[in-house]
Amino acid sequence: MTELWIVRHGETDWNAEGRVQGWTDIPLNGNGMRQAARLADWLRTTPFTVILSSDLVRAKATAEILAAGRGVPLILDVDLRERCFGRIEGTRRDPRADARAVIPSPQDGAESETQVRQRAERFLARVAASYPHARVLCVSHGGWIRALLRSLGVTSEVSLHNTGITRLIHRDGQWQVAAIDDVRHLQDEGPVTTSKRTRPAMPAARP
Repeated sequence: MTELWIVRHGETDWNAEGRVQGWTDIPLNGNGMRQAARLADWLRTTPFTVILSSDLVRAKATAEILAAGRGVPLILDVDLRERCFGRIEGTRRDPRADARAVIPSPQDGAESETQVRQRAERFLARVAASYPHARVLCVSHGGWIRALLRSLGVTSEVSLHNTGITRLIHRDGQWQVAAIDDVRHLQDEGPVTTSKRTRPAMPAARP
């Protein structure tokens, strides 16, 4: 059995401002670094074989905080990058709309949903093959994690907070979703309102 713990990176100024980030390389802000430090402390007794991270600086910095003092490899993987949103990167989302309601088009120079899912599925296959019987920590992005969940049969929209943890289990040739957006490490620090507890396990049909 392989366990995959997927962390959304810590907060950036563009997160706080409601801007579309995509591949634009925005660093963590002070709150994002504190979130990552709180998560690192919460996970201090949980062993991992390896830490994999998107190469974008907000994910890489989060992963470096989580990796500090562990003595395990930290490997950057471009398949973990956020969806590219092309020319709409940097624009503000409509505050009246759902924060996730951004629909890029090829005319914007953006990746398609299919392309992001293919990257996510390729990553899952590589983890299952390379790290059997291991617990793997990875750091990625909200859009990427949602695309991954949709590829595993999670059809409902999910809220994903900065440094929230989504856990997958690979068993008998299949990936299963064990938890989405676990934010217990942030419960006493502010208004996390959408998901303050681990969600129940749900099956995933795709191998």
